[in-house]
Amino acid sequence: MESAATTQQAADALLLAVRPRQGCWSENDYLWLTDHCTRLVELADGRIAEYWIVDPERATITVLSLRGHEYSEHGLFASGEVATSPLLEGFGVDVAAAFDDPSARRG
Repeated sequence: MESAATTQQAADALLLAVRPRQGCWSENDYLWLTDHCTRLVELADGRIAEYWIVDPERATITVLSLRGHEYSEHGLFASGEVATSPLLEGFGVDVAAAFDDPSARRG
């Protein structure tokens, strides 16, 4: 079993980003999108081990995992699925619950 300190170190290495909803974009949202590729390089250089992208428009969660100096997709999770973390064993997010879609929640 992992110690609390080890689990905290793993959580500290995880980053979450939320993509803006379509039609609700401001100038800053466009900057976020155009900056995304540069950000991934910077995060990889900073050794951020895991990066979650929450997309409210598509109701998906993409989990990227650092492999060497690049991110690879651990999974693209949609409503009815549980987004999992390769970094934090046992951690998962019910995608339907994250987007408040009670009809698709796993039971």
